[in-house]
Amino acid sequence: MIRWLLGLTVLLLSLPVPAALGATDGVWNRDHIQRAVLTTGIENREPVDDLGSTYVHSGDPEQRLILFTQVVNHNNRGITHLWFFDDRLQAEIPLRIGSENWRTFSSKVIPTNTTGEWRILVVSDDQEILLEYSFTVTSPE
Repeated sequence: MIRWLLGLTVLLLSLPVPAALGATDGVWNRDHIQRAVLTTGIENREPVDDLGSTYVHSGDPEQRLILFTQVVNHNNRGITHLWFFDDRLQAEIPLRIGSENWRTFSSKVIPTNTTGEWRILVVSDDQEILLEYSFTVTSPE
């Protein structure tokens, strides 16, 4: 596990950090990630909204954000959502992919004192970065 994280850290340090994810910004392997949506909720296996690249914090200390991902061509393998704040790992969430077209998500409580730059990496079992999703959290004032 430590070697895996060290290898990933070296790879991450060599990647540019985009201001916001778009069709051509950052890393997005469309052969495996069909959709990625930052949202505040999931209903009927779909995101309830699309926050894009900026989120104005609600002020709720238990505010949770969700990264919804629709994964294709990756059956019976795993991915991991890595949540970073100011380039420090905050959460590592492994997810199993159960079919050739699989919707999944991870969530993270966003404390009110963590305004600034966030980034989520979606990484395959063999450490390939499939998606880099960057966003900014601002205060409600």
